[in-house]
Amino acid sequence: MKKFFKISGIVLLVIIAAMIILPFAFKGKIISTVKEEINKNLNAKVDFTDFGLSLFRNFPNFSLRLDGLSVVGVEDFEGDTLTKISSLRLSLDLMSVIRGSAYEIKSISIIDPMINLKVLENGKANWDITKPSEVVAEEVSDTTSGGDFQLKLKRFEIKGADFVYDDATMPMIIKMVNLNSVITGDLTADVTTIKTKNTTIDEFTVGMDGINYLYKTKVQISSEIEADLNAFKFTFKDNEFGFNDLFLVFEGFVAMP
Repeated sequence: MKKFFKISGIVLLVIIAAMIILPFAFKGKIISTVKEEINKNLNAKVDFTDFGLSLFRNFPNFSLRLDGLSVVGVEDFEGDTLTKISSLRLSLDLMSVIRGSAYEIKSISIIDPMINLKVLENGKANWDITKPSEVVAEEVSDTTSGGDFQLKLKRFEIKGADFVYDDATMPMIIKMVNLNSVITGDLTADVTTIKTKNTTIDEFTVGMDGINYLYKTKVQISSEIEADLNAFKFTFKDNEFGFNDLFLVFEGFVAMP
């Protein structure tokens, strides 16, 4: 019995040691992959202040953390901040990291982001920062994958988001202050059920042509949607929207031919 406990203790120590060592072993490779993917795909100034890996937070998945992430525009939007995020956290499938194949992203958490979307009078948008493809593909590629990262999303979370959409072509402005939401479901499947509970916005403003249709309105949302992307049909179940003290409940579906 003593021998059994001794062996079990050694095995446990080896597992814990591996959980500590593995993130450092793969850190350099993943950092270089992240920077390579960013530089390869985006026409913008992208930076982050810190980077972390852990096997403890979401074991048996890798947790990847980018802190102080910022995306700043160039050319017509030189100096304009498209987004600034306190912390971006990804959960990566452990086996995909060990294999060295496309890293499978299972969850995304965005903490305290500031998102500023802008459209100029000439129609140019500041989020149009992807570099044009040099080769025209003969077939449409799988939208759930790209380069060395592949989406297998089951959970998407956003905390403390401030959002601005300013469109000079309409003109229209949308502002959200302190948006919080958790969305669950198989977010990359063709047929899935998407749920969001207790999505809240402290202040929601929608204005057009100088008229505010909503002004600093408090919003609460609970929703369950069955999505069939093959048929492009969305069925709404158990949905409740709250605007200040007004709450609306609805069911039904929307389909595109």
